[in-house]
Amino acid sequence: MPLYTGCVDQGFKYRKSGLVRVLTMSRLSDESGKNPRDDLWKGISRGGKFEFPFDLWNPQVAPLGRDVASWYQSKIDWEEFSRRYHASLYESEKYPFLYKLVEDAMSQDQKCPESGLVIQCVCNLPPGRKTCHRFLLAEELQNLAFQEFAYHLEIVHL
Repeated sequence: MPLYTGCVDQGFKYRKSGLVRVLTMSRLSDESGKNPRDDLWKGISRGGKFEFPFDLWNPQVAPLGRDVASWYQSKIDWEEFSRRYHASLYESEKYPFLYKLVEDAMSQDQKCPESGLVIQCVCNLPPGRKTCHRFLLAEELQNLAFQEFAYHLEIVHL
């Protein structure tokens, strides 16, 4: 299966599809970063138990909050945000998490057709718009898989 990207709002749908859902945000809040999202940090009660729209929360590969704020406030353009985010992924404290994520993506890719890994964020973008870090992260995982393992990860944006 390919490496997927998608919105966390579709997390329960992705689970039904057999995907491992990885949330890659630094905070469990809405797009503004100001309003906590109860469904993300408390879960949703279903059948007497709490469930979450993600399987793993990996804030280590999230963009820096100040860069997200600068992008939302139009203090930096998308190219500058992208440059900063790519650079941050290769900082010594983040790289092990990036490397583990690419290993997980390749492992899921090699399993049965019903499995896969989806990189999630709260950004709910219209089709064709890719101004969210999850698209940059997926491309970086694809590049790393090829450079380090000569492995081709296909990316599908849900």
